[in-house]
Amino acid sequence: MPTPQLISTLSELPKFDTVAFIIGIDTRIFTTLAAVSAARHLAVPLLLIDGYSNDGSFETLRSLDLPTTSYLVRMERRVHGLLIDLLMWQLNAKRVLLIDSDVEVKSPAAFNAMTASLEAEKTNDPILWGAGYAHGDHDMASDGMPHAWFPKRPWIPFALFDRARCVEMLNAKSSFEAKHIGNEFRGSWIANLLVKRAYFTRTQRWALSVLAPFRGERRGQRAAFYIYDTGALIYEAAESRSWTFADIGGTLIAESVAHYDGATRSAERSRWQGHSDAELRLLDTLRTQYAVELS
Repeated sequence: MPTPQLISTLSELPKFDTVAFIIGIDTRIFTTLAAVSAARHLAVPLLLIDGYSNDGSFETLRSLDLPTTSYLVRMERRVHGLLIDLLMWQLNAKRVLLIDSDVEVKSPAAFNAMTASLEAEKTNDPILWGAGYAHGDHDMASDGMPHAWFPKRPWIPFALFDRARCVEMLNAKSSFEAKHIGNEFRGSWIANLLVKRAYFTRTQRWALSVLAPFRGERRGQRAAFYIYDTGALIYEAAESRSWTFADIGGTLIAESVAHYDGATRSAERSRWQGHSDAELRLLDTLRTQYAVELS
């Protein structure tokens, strides 16, 4: 089996019908597991992107024997959503599959269902722009913020997109970027200041009900602020065009991929890395199920 083809820029890539990409930054074990599991279960070309890691990720990925066409490139570190924007603009593909580096692909079932959904379009009604699990449109009470709202988005760890339609929305000033948007004195510096309370544990529960009259309606709610996670802004932009996201449901996703949530976030890495029990289990999985030995 071949090792990934090393490229220096995305312009070196050929045209794809569907291409999957995985972005890894200093998460060698998790990115390796994502890569080998995706290569085993998904019959699509695989693009591995390393953000100039310092933990040997690039060297490990470069040495992998993968049973699918694969490419490896190093790219400057960017905010996750903005890097997705860039990839959507630059990849020459009909469809793009996002695979988070903290995902292990267990089965092709969800991917096959997402692909079938996008291929099923026969007319312009509805216009399908993506497929996967539509997650969100709920309050944040369980996260200690009962006055905040979490807008719907594609579940980004594993989602398939029609690239041309995403580019159309990006060109219209939408983005995959994650943002907190204040809903008190909207559009003013005061709104930006008030939304900062969402960033700190001691202030996350501050409802500041006295400001309720200064809140507008957004997504059928009058929340104090809205937490647009990665992909939520572009989901809202697609909604405004009456474009449809093919939701295959969370059950099939859960049966098809395992998500080691938080493993690749810098604030959470201490829970996972440095030979924690969880990390050791993944090392064992790589060794026993994928014949990949990492020290």
